[in-house]
Amino acid sequence: MVRVLLTTMRGLDGKGGVERLMKSFYDSREDFGEVTFTTLATAAADSPFVILLAKWIAVYLTFVWLCLANRFDIAHINIAWRGSTWRKVLYVYTARLFGKKTVLHLHGSGYDEFYASLSPRFQAAIRKAFRHSDRIVVLSEFWRKFVVETLGIDSSKVVEIANGVAPLVRSSPRVAKAPGEASIILFLGEVGTRKGVPTLLDAAARPELAGLAWRMIVAGNGDLDHYKAEATRLGIAERVDFPGWQDEPGVARLLEGADLLVLPSQAENQPISILNAMSAGLAVVASNVGAIPEMVEDGASGLLVPPRDPAALARALATLVGDPALCERMGHRGEEIFAERFRLDETVRRFRDLYLSLSPAHAGATESAVL
Repeated sequence: MVRVLLTTMRGLDGKGGVERLMKSFYDSREDFGEVTFTTLATAAADSPFVILLAKWIAVYLTFVWLCLANRFDIAHINIAWRGSTWRKVLYVYTARLFGKKTVLHLHGSGYDEFYASLSPRFQAAIRKAFRHSDRIVVLSEFWRKFVVETLGIDSSKVVEIANGVAPLVRSSPRVAKAPGEASIILFLGEVGTRKGVPTLLDAAARPELAGLAWRMIVAGNGDLDHYKAEATRLGIAERVDFPGWQDEPGVARLLEGADLLVLPSQAENQPISILNAMSAGLAVVASNVGAIPEMVEDGASGLLVPPRDPAALARALATLVGDPALCERMGHRGEEIFAERFRLDETVRRFRDLYLSLSPAHAGATESAVL
């Protein structure tokens, strides 16, 4: 058996895309064959700094104990920007000290901007941690180039594996829109500035959308009271619902009832919400940031707009709301792209091969399949 330690920020029940991906791995563990999983949450819920620090130290000591007790062979370390980076750098060095293999899995929006903002000394620390990892997993060509060209990592250590999700299983076939029936615009994600919610509400209040039939569902965790008040100020409160964070069945219900997904993020890596929308056959309107242009075919499976541009976002939304047939065609194309590139079973297969390639007993048989 190959024993893998999966690290997540707040455990498999966390609300982020990384947690949902790792939970899907754990739930699909029978499909991993000889690979077994242990999980470790490496961060804590929001608390005063002293309590957070105590919890971080306790979790790190747990990681050390897992190394000492030889409870895993490979540490799958999910890394994002800011605090996640410095915690995970420590984990990489500790795993290496105890002779454990490490897979550093780069997530998180804006990591390139975060890295560029650091001093040369801190940049060097990040590069060293990446070099000391046995494999670096990136989600797209955009991030492969960043890791190889900016961080200077040997390309032979970098593996591109796209996120994957299980396809949506509809409870009933999609029904065509009746004339004049409101289109349902769905947002899934953290309700805040980074995901572009201020831009989204500004766009929804613009004249391009004023005369069209639509409703918007802004689903996710965040400062909901603030954005409800903002929707009221903009005069669109009756058209916009804020149902809060949704579990997987809740997300499935929202996808089934929606006509298109909108994600006007300021920065992204490879968002799970877009994959969910593609699996459901929804057209996508999103910012042209991060790996999104590698997911969404602009003009074919959705429309891409610049971030922080309410006018462009309003025009794109109006195009699809005003043309349900176009919206449906783009959704069909997105579903085809999903089936070709982003199915969970393919992601599972690639990671299984990656884990086995790092085990001496399996390396020769699987290394070529991974790379």
